[in-house]
Amino acid sequence: MRTVSFLDPEVRARVAERFECAWINIDPQRRYPPGLYKGQGRLHLRNATGADNIALIFATPDRKVLHVLPGYWDPRTILAELDFVQALRDAVLDDRTRFKAGAPEAFDRMHRDRANSLGAGSEILRNVHRRLTWEALRRLDDWTRADAAALVVND
Repeated sequence: MRTVSFLDPEVRARVAERFECAWINIDPQRRYPPGLYKGQGRLHLRNATGADNIALIFATPDRKVLHVLPGYWDPRTILAELDFVQALRDAVLDDRTRFKAGAPEAFDRMHRDRANSLGAGSEILRNVHRRLTWEALRRLDDWTRADAAALVVND
């Protein structure tokens, strides 16, 4: 994603304006040779490709996970999800990044509403939002590849 989605100027500007970026290697044993995609130009990937390999995780400074996008996502989708995450953050966190009263209900409602608002061709993203519940995210201190991949599996 860093060589496609995060090269998009609008994605970069919005992320820099509202978020702090970091990455972790959730599978340090997996290795790819340098220059694997060299000379292939811009790759055209489907959204959620590589869900067992990478995940864009939106979290608070104290590691409370708000949203996850497993796999590759195109810039247009990332921009829409950045808007969603900002609205979600405002709804469930106070100015000291503590959960507000009613946060679990608001969290579940917002993800459910987002899933229901997505149009045709958004089945994978709809599944992600349906599976991201307050109950599911409370256990993500140990985020794994399997957790990310499980979010995109079709019903």
